[in-house]
Amino acid sequence: MRKFLKIYTVAGILFTIGVGSLAHFIYQWTGENPAAALFVPVNESTWEHLKLLFFPMMVYSLWEVALLHGKWPELFYADAAGVLTGMLSIIVLFYTYTGVLGRSFFPADLGVFCISVILAFLTSRRLLHKKAWPGAWKWPLLAAVTVCAIAFFFFTWNPPELGLFRSPDTVFR
Repeated sequence: MRKFLKIYTVAGILFTIGVGSLAHFIYQWTGENPAAALFVPVNESTWEHLKLLFFPMMVYSLWEVALLHGKWPELFYADAAGVLTGMLSIIVLFYTYTGVLGRSFFPADLGVFCISVILAFLTSRRLLHKKAWPGAWKWPLLAAVTVCAIAFFFFTWNPPELGLFRSPDTVFR
């Protein structure tokens, strides 16, 4: 069964990177559709770009759980921890490299995204293989991804005046 999980992991990484990369353009392609805006970036802020990892990985996770739940009952919770790790790594890696260089570069941004997706799935799988899953973490992880989804929906239309919610071009001026 571990061989299948490795295949699903690679497929999940490729799915998340592929769909996340395409999602970057969906808002424009849909003529700035408000429904699409809830799930894809509406501007160049780092916050909006977290959607590129969050929603594709969560969709993949739900599909994966439907197929593998009997063999891996903790899979969704491990994936939830992974998606949170991936989003945090986007923030840390992006602001670290742009802080050092003073600006962002598209190839580096894409690299940060890909590394973060890989870290998200590796975190998930590492937690999944733990012998004793910390059951106390299930509800907080479920709450955290739910709060993230709600925050994405709310802050799409009501972003606070914080650097995370502004375009990096305006943050570094």
